[in-house]
Amino acid sequence: MTHRNPVVALVTSERDLADVVNLRTRVYVIEQGFGAHTGLTDEKDPVSYNLIARCDTVDASGSPIATGVPVGAVRLYPYEPNVAKLERLVVLSEARGLRIGSLLVTALEEYAAKELGMNAVMLEAIADKRAFYEKLEYAVEEDVVFIKEGVDHYTMWKRGL
Repeated sequence: MTHRNPVVALVTSERDLADVVNLRTRVYVIEQGFGAHTGLTDEKDPVSYNLIARCDTVDASGSPIATGVPVGAVRLYPYEPNVAKLERLVVLSEARGLRIGSLLVTALEEYAAKELGMNAVMLEAIADKRAFYEKLEYAVEEDVVFIKEGVDHYTMWKRGL
């Protein structure tokens, strides 16, 4: 099975939100082994914006299997005036390598700038994901590692959206 034709959209329905929670569960709980309480839903959800990536799936011969399959998601939390916080970026393991994560981050930046008038995005990156964000022009402004959920993180910024 292969994923094709990724489309990123703002979450606008309960179905979309349920798909986002399912993606978080599959990545955080099943794949990464975090507890079921970790990042699935929280008090920020009602005031946040979620984006979801969906793809078509095809079999080995290229024949369609399904359309609009959820493969990734990201959350934009209004962190400070004019600053968005990128949170909860997840991509299913079978969809990695297709630039879904990059598409989600770019879509979040565009939404933050064009729809919300924000001019910066900050995030707390797991240490081994630092290079991914650096390729997307995020920078560590203070080279300080902090521990969150038992994992090393860096605070990263992208300014001037």
